[in-house]
Amino acid sequence: MNIYRVGRLEIISNVFSVPGHRGVYFRDLDLLAVSDLQLGEERVLAEESKIYLPEVQIKLVIEEIRKMHELTGAGRLLINGDFKHGFSGASRQEWLEVQKVYEESKALYRDVIVVRGNHDNYLSNISTLLGFNLSDEYFEAGYKFVHGHKLTSLNGVRTLVIGHEQPAILLRKGFDSVKMPAILYGKAVSEINFICLPALSPISSGVAVNAIGKKELLSPYFKSVVDVDELNVIAIDPDAGEVPLPRVGILRQFLRDTTGR
Repeated sequence: MNIYRVGRLEIISNVFSVPGHRGVYFRDLDLLAVSDLQLGEERVLAEESKIYLPEVQIKLVIEEIRKMHELTGAGRLLINGDFKHGFSGASRQEWLEVQKVYEESKALYRDVIVVRGNHDNYLSNISTLLGFNLSDEYFEAGYKFVHGHKLTSLNGVRTLVIGHEQPAILLRKGFDSVKMPAILYGKAVSEINFICLPALSPISSGVAVNAIGKKELLSPYFKSVVDVDELNVIAIDPDAGEVPLPRVGILRQFLRDTTGR
């Protein structure tokens, strides 16, 4: 049963942020979309960079998925790429964590849809064992969900949803600064609605899109399909909930004005 209440921030018609959480709810699809779980990242950081973090990411990811289900009552969950983190294979930690998250999600949602990301090279091995489908994109009722690391056809698309960039916003005044994960949304070419999801991974600090040059952004969609400076921002804070902010371009200028650079 759909229990999502009216009064949340509506990104576009029938599409809502989830206060304090890194997901977007599509009411007409009865679907919650998240991106960039990056499961297994702690082990990769330990092996490659000698950065040792406690392996708590999976617990926090499952808590987020549960809380967003409670808030939205969504019947379906879509993972929009980078379910796992490692490029070169599928580690034992990734196998176990993907299985755990998938099984926990299936217990909550009647359907779990998984889109392939650039980190998901070996996810097909896991998906075959667990019995879920893995596709490069998902299209329904004018909505297209792709991870965002490569361009796709926009024929028939009314709303494009990507991840990959892991957007965040940096705000600074004097010696004080704060960086918050953010949902970006606005118009792309041909008046297509555009949404960029933040990373669900609690390890990811995100890419401060107002603090780096446009050429430094990862997704090719920011090179040819949409101007990041024209996108609106909803910053996400666990305590404050959802924080509507001005366009990225205005926040970029504000950062320059407050830092003198």
